[in-house]
Amino acid sequence: MSRSNFQGLISCVRKKHANNCWKKVTFMMFDLPKNKGTFSDRIEQMKLISQQTSSPYLHIIKQFKLENLKLLERKLDSVINNMGEGLMLHRANAYYQTGRNPALMKLKKHQDAEATVIEHLPGKGKYKNMLGSLKVKTPEGVVFKIGSGFSDRERRSPPEIGSIITYKYNGKTKAGIPRFARFWRLRKAD
Repeated sequence: MSRSNFQGLISCVRKKHANNCWKKVTFMMFDLPKNKGTFSDRIEQMKLISQQTSSPYLHIIKQFKLENLKLLERKLDSVINNMGEGLMLHRANAYYQTGRNPALMKLKKHQDAEATVIEHLPGKGKYKNMLGSLKVKTPEGVVFKIGSGFSDRERRSPPEIGSIITYKYNGKTKAGIPRFARFWRLRKAD
C-alpha cells in the first residue's frame, strides 16, 4: 500500500470480504522461486512478466548495484529516512535457494530502547511451561509484548517483573508501538 502503512495492509488482508482496500494494494515481485536461472537471469524474467502483464497492481522491485560500502551506507540511510526497513543484498550469480543462505542477506539498522517488565505471558507449543512473551511498559507509558529474541535459558528464567530490559526494534506504528520488537538484554544495575 505504502511505506509506514503496515497496519492498513494487515487490516485489508484480514477482512473476510473483499472491499475497496484491495485497490490500494500493489504486489511487488522480488524473486522467482521456480526459475532455474541466476538472480540476474530472474531479474530479466521478472521485467518481462511485469511488461507482459502491464497490471497497475504488479510491479518488480527496482534492483540496483552499488560500487562500494560508502554508497551502500548512503542508500540504506536514504531508504530508512523514507520509512523503509532496510535493503536485501543478493549475489547476482546466485541460484534460488529456500530459507536462509549466504547469497541473500537483510541489511537493516535497528533502534533500541528500554522498558520495564510488567508481566510474564505463558508460552505455547515448544515453549509450553516457559516464557512466551513479556508484557513491558516504556517510560512514555506505551504497553506492548515482546515474544522474540529470548534464548531457551532466558525463557526458563525470564527477567523479573519490575526489571528493566533493552529491546531492539525497527520503527514504530502510528500508535507509537515499536515494530518487530525483540529482547536484547537485561539492563545491568547502575
